[in-house]
Amino acid sequence: MDPFDFDDLPGSGDNKNEPSPPLPSSDDSPRKRRWLEPVIIVGGLLLIVLAIVVWQSFSTRTVRANSFILLDDSGTVRATLSMEDENPSLTFFDPEGRQRSRLALRFDGPHLLLYDENQTPRAILGLTDEGAGMNFLDSQGRLLHSFPR
Repeated sequence: MDPFDFDDLPGSGDNKNEPSPPLPSSDDSPRKRRWLEPVIIVGGLLLIVLAIVVWQSFSTRTVRANSFILLDDSGTVRATLSMEDENPSLTFFDPEGRQRSRLALRFDGPHLLLYDENQTPRAILGLTDEGAGMNFLDSQGRLLHSFPR
């Protein structure tokens, strides 16, 4: 069988005088397809709006909260970023969940506190309008040294 044999198609038989199916006239086409143009326009506009929304969702990555908690794989809190008494604070914890350091912006300026394994502050570095200062404390929290004096 010849794949290019079109004799079996309607209107292609031996009778060359057989009428072919009528082609749509140019007067009928626009009337029958006048709905197609608005559908294409509306569909295009919807695709543009969808693209803008998707792009906005990937490009805007602002998260707003009063605190963030960072956990390790076992679920232990390892760091927090939070507001404490209307002041921001970043706190780090050891693997056992004990507070070991804190960076805080207090009413009088920034402060860095370092804690021992009993969560007692042992070193404090601060900056105020009066200047910088550093305090070293013993395991009971008593002042050992202060700079400047």
